[in-house]
Amino acid sequence: MNPLVFGDTPEEFRGYEQARAVILPIPYEQSTSYLKGTAQGPQAILNAAGQIELFDEKVKVEPFRMGIHVLPFMKFSPEPEKFISRVETEVFSHLKHNKLVIILGGEHTLTVGGVKAAKKLFPNLGVVQIDAHADLRDSYQNNPFSHACAMRRVLDYAPLFQIGIRSLSKEEFTLIQEKKITTLFGHELSARNLDLFFAKLPEDIYLTIDLDGFDPAVVPGVGNPEPGGLNWEMTDHILEQISSRSKIRAFDIVELRPLADEARSEITAARLLYRILGYCARDQVLPNFAL
Repeated sequence: MNPLVFGDTPEEFRGYEQARAVILPIPYEQSTSYLKGTAQGPQAILNAAGQIELFDEKVKVEPFRMGIHVLPFMKFSPEPEKFISRVETEVFSHLKHNKLVIILGGEHTLTVGGVKAAKKLFPNLGVVQIDAHADLRDSYQNNPFSHACAMRRVLDYAPLFQIGIRSLSKEEFTLIQEKKITTLFGHELSARNLDLFFAKLPEDIYLTIDLDGFDPAVVPGVGNPEPGGLNWEMTDHILEQISSRSKIRAFDIVELRPLADEARSEITAARLLYRILGYCARDQVLPNFAL
């Protein structure tokens, strides 16, 4: 399969000019602190996409008809600040051309660059984080740009809305209280609490999904698995509500670590990407910026 195509998207819907959605694969892995392999995540998701049906029975549309263009795998510097700047420049260039940008990682650090880019065009942007970990450390293993610090760096640019968190340090918990970060912990998930969470979201959203937010029984292929977590149905409900109340301007799916002879994780990630596109195709109109 051509790695620069999302699944079986017909050729006439793959070109950059007609595509509303562009996928940017970034195999960045520099600060992995437990199980390594997230650099192989983007390719694994694109490979798995070939198993995804082009018709989505939930949203009753064929999301590929919005046009899906897969960009070349991004080249980058191993130096984190240069890397983040490179991501920001790349993502901004596509947002400015009225594209919905999807980043496939790679480790969570890349989100900082994506948020910085989106913030330039959407000044009231909020960041929704689906994750097992708070990622709010100021520094981890002497690295302020570790994947464990990604959301701490994001706080410099946009308000944060966390959902599904079930692993964090005492210092991170204190920061959440001090900064009044909207955090819905895993043990707090309920219909009422979800409605309260959704009601706080701004109109424009950057969505970041760390796949360890899922229950490891659903997505075992991650670098830092945690017991508990979201199942497919709960995640789908959350995404449906977010997309119906806010506009997803860009999103990323990160921290996939492919496992040998086990495709559950990448299949779920590919299906997740396509489902979000379905919601965006059904509910949203992309903005037009003067070029």
